[in-house]
Amino acid sequence: MVALGGIMDAEHVTHVFTSQYPRAIHTAGPTAQVRGLAFESIDARQLSTLVDRVRVLQNDEVALIVGHSNTVPEIIAALGGAAIAPIAEDEYNRLVVLTFATDGTITTRERVYEPAD
Repeated sequence: MVALGGIMDAEHVTHVFTSQYPRAIHTAGPTAQVRGLAFESIDARQLSTLVDRVRVLQNDEVALIVGHSNTVPEIIAALGGAAIAPIAEDEYNRLVVLTFATDGTITTRERVYEPAD
């Protein structure tokens, strides 16, 4: 497995969004550091705020969104991605990638990464 920071560096992340909770901020830290980015913390209860921020990104921009077992499926659905299997509360290494094509199609794929200590 590869660490999240390495995966996100290869994906050329331009924006990092987290919830306000320490675990999410800790998870996003290596990516923000590797990419030289500040992250934007959005209250986990403000799903519409997060979705609105992501929807205004340009085609060449890539966002890392660090959420939680109960928010990630909602975020994916709100962005138009395919449904995913439930995430266990103790599962910290699943990455879901949504790719938005210029023709309007959205591809959803999943992978596993090495969580930070």
